Amino acid sequence: MKHVFDNSGFKKFLLSEEGRFKEDGLSVWFNTIPIPLDLFDSFFDEWRMFFQIYLDHLMASLILSENIQTLERKNIKFKELPGAISQVSDDIIEILISNINNEDKYKKVAGNISGVLGIRNYALDAGNLIKPLYHKGKKYERLFLPEKIKTEIKKEFPFTLSHIGIKNGDMFGNVIADQIGLYRAGFGDALSSMFNKLLEYKIEKCSGNINKESSVSLNFNENQEKDLDESFILARTKNNCLWEPFFDGDVKFKLNPNHLFCNEAIDGCNKQIVLNILLKISEMEFYSSTTKEMEFFEEFRLNLSRKLSP
Repeated sequence: MKHVFDNSGFKKFLLSEEGRFKEDGLSVWFNTIPIPLDLFDSFFDEWRMFFQIYLDHLMASLILSENIQTLERKNIKFKELPGAISQVSDDIIEILISNINNEDKYKKVAGNISGVLGIRNYALDAGNLIKPLYHKGKKYERLFLPEKIKTEIKKEFPFTLSHIGIKNGDMFGNVIADQIGLYRAGFGDALSSMFNKLLEYKIEKCSGNINKESSVSLNFNENQEKDLDESFILARTKNNCLWEPFFDGDVKFKLNPNHLFCNEAIDGCNKQIVLNILLKISEMEFYSSTTKEMEFFEEFRLNLSRKLSP
């Protein structure tokens, strides 16, 4: 069976290979917990963000576990990380910064694992590694480690595998729940199991294979000097519009792969012009100063999307 890393491919994999999941009505069920399809879709569309947060947790735990004796001398127990301290101590920050700056093996492992996960341009950054340590929930001994990631860690840091991922691997469900603001009993286990299967699907079934119907970043040049890298993603939109704005620190836009004009926008001879226009319109909509102005852009987007659908 050929596997493609997109929403429908992952859902088929989940339902066929994981007996605890089933689809019924407008939900994907994990045991007795219903996961609404819109939540399932949003979960998959944000896979890159979740994988990056996962890698931040993994690298923070790896570095600290490799310095466990230093932690103990400073009365910091690795088994209580993350979230064992009310604020991240200067000692932990110093350990992270010094190891990132002075130990190339951490950068090598991070680069190898980011390649396995399909995360482009991942860089070790102390600020990004400190933030995960504030998470209050299950500890790093319960962080799920697929075999291929274990293999990458073992090449340089075999010692850490006696401290990380040694229990049932259900930590990350609570991390996702925190990220999306979901706090209902049982959802942590459901999200954890779903995320672990997503890691497995990406690593074992779709390594290096990402379909254009998934949340794939695309690049184009506005001119020779300015590179608008990753200015949009292919993802579902509301009301089946061709595009809609979204914000992840920068104003970008989603391009709907199910819209009939999508291929023309991507593959047409004027794609740079078309995509740049959609980006500028998305910026204008995002920065709307009044409700009336926002409603105008929404109506314009809906009407133009209909006109462009033959």
